[in-house]
Amino acid sequence: MSWLLRFFSFDNENIASRHIDSRQRARKTWNVGEKEPQVKVGDIIEKYGQVFTWSDLHVMPSRLQCLRSEGDVMCDMLLETFNPQPKDDVLDKILDDAKESSDLNAKNFIHAYSEVPAWVDWEQVRRGQKVFIRDLPACGISLYYLSLVGGFSAPLITKVLRATGYLTSGRKQVIRRLADTSQMIFECLMPDSLLPNNKGWLSVLRVRFLHGMVRRRLKSRPYWNEKEWGVPINQEDMSATLLAFSYNVLIGIELVLGKPLNREDQECYIHLWRYIGWLIGVDDKHNPCTSVDRAKATLESIVMHILEPDEDSRAVAFHLLQVPRNGRGLAFRQHLCRKFIGDKLADSLGLPVSTLWQSFTYFFMICIRLYSWVIRLPIVKDKAYTFHYNLIRKALYEGELKNAQHVLTSDPPEFFTLNEESYKLGHDNLPSPITGCPVLRTHEIRDTKVAGYPVWQKLLVSTALFTFGTVCLLSRSFPERSLV
Repeated sequence: MSWLLRFFSFDNENIASRHIDSRQRARKTWNVGEKEPQVKVGDIIEKYGQVFTWSDLHVMPSRLQCLRSEGDVMCDMLLETFNPQPKDDVLDKILDDAKESSDLNAKNFIHAYSEVPAWVDWEQVRRGQKVFIRDLPACGISLYYLSLVGGFSAPLITKVLRATGYLTSGRKQVIRRLADTSQMIFECLMPDSLLPNNKGWLSVLRVRFLHGMVRRRLKSRPYWNEKEWGVPINQEDMSATLLAFSYNVLIGIELVLGKPLNREDQECYIHLWRYIGWLIGVDDKHNPCTSVDRAKATLESIVMHILEPDEDSRAVAFHLLQVPRNGRGLAFRQHLCRKFIGDKLADSLGLPVSTLWQSFTYFFMICIRLYSWVIRLPIVKDKAYTFHYNLIRKALYEGELKNAQHVLTSDPPEFFTLNEESYKLGHDNLPSPITGCPVLRTHEIRDTKVAGYPVWQKLLVSTALFTFGTVCLLSRSFPERSLV
């Protein structure tokens, strides 16, 4: 009976890896900006429905604040030397320069990242890649609803989004940027792709230099308040993003599956992201992905330090949920997001609550859980893995992801266009958005309705197709293709 109850339970706040018995103990919390809270090892901490025990692995806000003044020294130094323009492929220039000239900075950078650190265990990396591929549906949903929407609820991270237009511009631009991020992740899952000079390795370094160009650009703008907000895309921000792709995905898989992955799978997946984090510019002494326990504690520490949604956070969350399918299915996505981030954070982001949509979302989660259980059956697991792998390959090499560039095309409109009639959020000096950037005009959040055909019809059809596909997966073979 207990397994049956567990199968039908989806509780973000009390999943096994988060649950602690703290009913008889007082809980502490503190506001963003409090650098030295009165906290000690063993204290029970709570924020937005998440409860945890403070440990030696947790990081005090004052230490995290120091990370906000650190960027990416090697990357920033190279960009200062090369002075790239929009549309430039910085990595190609550096690779060419390292081969053909006497530029020591370029040579040293390529040499440093062509030498794989001694702590990298390639067996763990490969197993970590397989974890994502095996649980592809759960990972994809978790990345979007838990990592992306939930992670960008932090106002200090939202500042960069507003200032660059990244994920806050028009629908096509946002879809393009999400595709760029997906391309990097998928490249990192291919066999041997993370070896020096292979596609995954190159893709991660291109994203690193894209971050560097954004950091360089924002630091030169008069409205960027470095004293209050820190260096753009600083070490804390990069660590938070790394944890969004690593530890948060493990939590998402657990929520979908109904139980945690085994410890070895968790450690291998975290190890994969430790290496990716090192490549993308996270200083190894700050890298939280040295173990699952440290990743968990660091993410909880960052949540206590910077997560306190404001009007900007609510606008960004709404925009990200509205972008797919031109807003059709918005209510469903809002309620699915609520399932992943929890009621308290969802309430702070202004996500609606509807009994009808909660029922649809619950039914969808049951289907995804059933699929995640089925693909672990011995009779089907190899074919399911091959199917997921081939989906990724097709997306990378035949779909739109093959056109990912990881370059700045130009200054986004927010940099040079002010529209006094548009709604200006926050009390900072960032430029107001233009008319073509609806995310930052809150009246649209209130007025928008779900467009197109009734979403419940599409949901029922999708569920029927999903169930049919699961049956097919059990009864017939997918075309066998090589995994290399």
